[in-house]
Amino acid sequence: MKYVLDASAALCRVIPRPLTPTALRLRDEYRKGVHQLLAPSVFSAEAASALTKCERQKLIPAGQARRLLADILADAPLPHPYDPLLYRATDISSQTRGPVRLPLRRPGRA
Repeated sequence: MKYVLDASAALCRVIPRPLTPTALRLRDEYRKGVHQLLAPSVFSAEAASALTKCERQKLIPAGQARRLLADILADAPLPHPYDPLLYRATDISSQTRGPVRLPLRRPGRA
């Protein structure tokens, strides 16, 4: 199965949350080659930002963001550029009145 990995899902692997067991299972299955994970090129920056926010909110001790980021990036998939798809994602969001979701492939391509 192919999944798009969002930074918030990866964060669940290193900070206990309700979906932590699911995130850990997905990571383990990815390591075993059961799933293919894709990530937008902003994935690492989003993860870093979320971790430093967790420090500011005192959810993790100050100074832990860097170590936890290294844990996340150790299993991160190769990044895919999202800029070429940004206008299409914006159009879809406008039409559906939903959030901008960036597909990692162009329609009609595998």
